[in-house]
Amino acid sequence: LFIDEIGNASLAIQSRLLRFVETGKLRTVGSSKEIQTDTRLIFATNANLNSMVKEKLFRTDFFNRINVFSIEFSPLREHPEDIKSITESILKSKGFCITQIALALLEQHKWTGNIRELKNCLQRAMLYCKNKVIEEQDITFC
Repeated sequence: LFIDEIGNASLAIQSRLLRFVETGKLRTVGSSKEIQTDTRLIFATNANLNSMVKEKLFRTDFFNRINVFSIEFSPLREHPEDIKSITESILKSKGFCITQIALALLEQHKWTGNIRELKNCLQRAMLYCKNKVIEEQDITFC
């Protein structure tokens, strides 16, 4: 089970998830019976959970249970050399292509929203472009 943006979970939700992590049991909505599950959990966040624990915004006990194995990815803005291959892969799967000038615009952007922001930008550009070729004027940043 993939749970994205765990850093945004309220303390109450963290408490409930902690119980699930510890017992593997859950109760579906409207049921009075608990079900035992065999689930592998994967959590993701862009928040600094260590500092959130220190600031008491994230439960220490929950953090200790879920922080078994961490993988850190650098933000897209730190490796702009990957923008071309990511962009071409996304566009190729949809039958689109991009001009070098438009690609250069993408490579210069800071991408605070990482790949999700890039994907959204490309989806907008696919709506604006003509003949399935994304040009400079088709690129808009939010």
